[in-house]
Amino acid sequence: MSRYNKIQLTPGQSEGIYSCGNSQTLQHDLKDAMGFDGFTVSDWGATHSMSIAAGLDIEMPGAKCNWLLRMLLPADFELFGGLNAACTHLSTAHIISAIENDELELAKLDDSVMRILTALFAIGEFVRFGCLFW
Repeated sequence: MSRYNKIQLTPGQSEGIYSCGNSQTLQHDLKDAMGFDGFTVSDWGATHSMSIAAGLDIEMPGAKCNWLLRMLLPADFELFGGLNAACTHLSTAHIISAIENDELELAKLDDSVMRILTALFAIGEFVRFGCLFW
């Protein structure tokens, strides 16, 4: 789980990078160098950008994103402060937009989906009543 803090990678770096969007720690160190084959999750409201491009796999919704309102209201309904009901950074609309604008590679999305589905299959989440749902 990545958190709210910023990580300063070099002593000369003026400001750190939020841990949920830090490709050095999420992708390079954790997934590539250490061989972590699970999926990474943000803490509630800790993301600040299209962090899936940096190696984050699942974003927990932020405090500003009331989950009940998101379930009950249309996605274009505006909440207080101009936020809409689908205000997470990794919402379907934001992911599609990032892919269309070349801000997110399809391979990164595929990797995240594969990591999540692999874990769900491993714990038997797709097996119900002796049948495999796909």
